[in-house]
Amino acid sequence: MFSSARRCLLFGMLFLGASLAGCGQRPLTRLRTLAGCPWCAPHKQVQVGDRSQGKSFYGDIWKRFWIDDHGNEYDPEQVSQQVWTYLTQVGEAAKIDQTRKTGACSSQMRIVSVNPVVVLLEPCQHRRFDPAKGLVGHGTKLAQELAYTPESDMYFDEPMQWLSPDLNTGPTLITFSPEGIATIPLKSGQLRLVREGERCKVTRE
Repeated sequence: MFSSARRCLLFGMLFLGASLAGCGQRPLTRLRTLAGCPWCAPHKQVQVGDRSQGKSFYGDIWKRFWIDDHGNEYDPEQVSQQVWTYLTQVGEAAKIDQTRKTGACSSQMRIVSVNPVVVLLEPCQHRRFDPAKGLVGHGTKLAQELAYTPESDMYFDEPMQWLSPDLNTGPTLITFSPEGIATIPLKSGQLRLVREGERCKVTRE
């Protein structure tokens, strides 16, 4: 015979297993488009959504995904790891690792497109702001940091570069016109970067 405590434990394990297994993949919830969502096609950004991966003592275990206009899903962590693998291949990851050891700033990076994957690099926020004014970025030093979806456009700062593991290109210097406009050619269309005050607006056309 099971004691009361063991019966409760067994029931809890069965309940958790059922929660994790579920009845197929759970739908994404809280879909929305943020200013920092990557582009997936001309004039179209991905949406960001959350999916419960199961239950814990504190409630649902949420994981964030990107979904494009055709319903294709992208795991931001997997895309970020793809970028980091490319950074390793071209020698940039070693430079970033060195900045972590010395406490220096690495480039600030952001994924701006998922099809193909394109990343922008710029000087870190620490060089742009006085640390005494509050929290500032000290550059992107981990793949997990790339998976974050910001709610605002990135800051404008030069020199700015771009790279793409899908196109096997970069880092490549971006040249802005006197009007503060630059483009990144893609196999289908282009990314357009426009300086708007202290921010850099990225669109795809």
